[in-house]
Amino acid sequence: MEKSEAIQELVDDYDRYFKEKEISQKHAVEKIHVDEIAAKVAAFYEKVRNLIAYSEEHLLRKGTIDRILRRRIFLKDFEKNFAEPLIKELIRSGHLANDTVPESKIADVQKIIDNLIYLIEHGIYKGEIEKDEISEWLIAITVSAIEEELFPPAKERMLSEAMFSTMRSSLTLRNIELSDEEKDIQLFIAVQRALFRPDADQLQYRLLKFIYPNWGTQNGGETTGEGGNLAELKHTLHSLLNSRVGRYFFKSCNREKIVFLLLGDLVFSGSAIDDTFEGLLKHAYQDRYKREKVQLHKLAFFSVISFFISKVLVALAIEIPIDKYLAHAFSMRTLIINVALPPLLMLFIILFIRLPSKQNYYLVANEVRDVISSSAKKKYVVAAPKKRSWISETFVRFAYIITLCAVLYGLTKGLMLLDFSVASIVIFALFTSMVIATGVRINNRAKEISLIKEKATLGNFLIDLVSIPFMTIGKWAISGLGKFNILVIVFNFLIELPFQLFVEFLENFRGFIKAKKEEAD
Repeated sequence: MEKSEAIQELVDDYDRYFKEKEISQKHAVEKIHVDEIAAKVAAFYEKVRNLIAYSEEHLLRKGTIDRILRRRIFLKDFEKNFAEPLIKELIRSGHLANDTVPESKIADVQKIIDNLIYLIEHGIYKGEIEKDEISEWLIAITVSAIEEELFPPAKERMLSEAMFSTMRSSLTLRNIELSDEEKDIQLFIAVQRALFRPDADQLQYRLLKFIYPNWGTQNGGETTGEGGNLAELKHTLHSLLNSRVGRYFFKSCNREKIVFLLLGDLVFSGSAIDDTFEGLLKHAYQDRYKREKVQLHKLAFFSVISFFISKVLVALAIEIPIDKYLAHAFSMRTLIINVALPPLLMLFIILFIRLPSKQNYYLVANEVRDVISSSAKKKYVVAAPKKRSWISETFVRFAYIITLCAVLYGLTKGLMLLDFSVASIVIFALFTSMVIATGVRINNRAKEISLIKEKATLGNFLIDLVSIPFMTIGKWAISGLGKFNILVIVFNFLIELPFQLFVEFLENFRGFIKAKKEEAD
């Protein structure tokens, strides 16, 4: 089978990457080492902490880097080397393996941090408010830059470039008018979102590198010059990432996601992409299916645990004091229902989530064959719905608001019959909305490996009608309240700093004991 240009390039790029990796592994270089006992203590703490605000592995890793960097910036310890303790803390927490990170990475990471400090201290700002906003943005960008320096996404880049190149060559827009540059940018964003599920900061950094490939490779002053006005650059990136047409590009890319992930699985496992590839593809599909199933169950399980812990803490810190001392309407029955129902609802939603049937494999196999073959003329369509008249748009939005109000009114009346106080109703509605939003997200994840078109039914429509208002509130609550998670704040400022000082002391003390033992020889 003659391969398409994009797939042949993917195969060639991986061959070069694999050979370069083998050569680099043969050269002995000094590796960063941390004390094993201190690492076990820190790794245990990290696992406990992650239960409080669980997210996927790559986001947990990024969150750890973010916490370490912000803590050291908060302490304004600019004279010391930020990079070495940051990397060692990542090793102790279990995100990097001990004795595997070359010591040369210290200088690479330090350069990234030096650029951050230079930009914060020498940037031109209109006032303190703008300086704080830009500094916050720069820190978020830097966290993603450090992550990619320590965890180079080489395979991700190769796979995303193959998907971008394949779709770009046969892309058709309907009801969308964009220049070639705007089309490329929106396709790049959609490919990243579909394949790797980056958060907003990670996606912003990748887009910045796409627009300005040399960003961060120079020293501070040169970096500023390339990016231009930082406030303007921040606004530009925000506008591109929140473009109205972005959702339609994502919809198209998300449908093709499973096809390119399987191609990546084949290429990165060293499988030959030739006329016999279909036998290997079936095994790759089954492995991918099992991995997705495990990830979904893990995400669902930890989401339930996280919601339960958060609900208990909110009940203890807010709900009980308000009901007992302000409203004088405390009820143990109401409290039990309020604490138990959101996690039970999450479990109920999870039970109805299904991965695609066996028929899906044959659809996926046909798509993979079309992408690989140079003779196939597959078209990729990004279509936006035709614009409704302002009258139709007004009526649709009005109907949505009426539905939202009706659902919330029904929930409120039902809870009042169970003697819920106003505070309990508000907290219950927020947590129920967050559970439904998370459940919808997990359900959407389950559909990402499916090419089977979902049949529209009256039952599904009624479920959507009731759940969408909750989902809307839940998405807002998760994004907003996530920044003000009381327990996370307590961990970050009251527990984590003294704990990390203790871990560093433990490592130094262990080194002292070892040195004393060696003196005995």
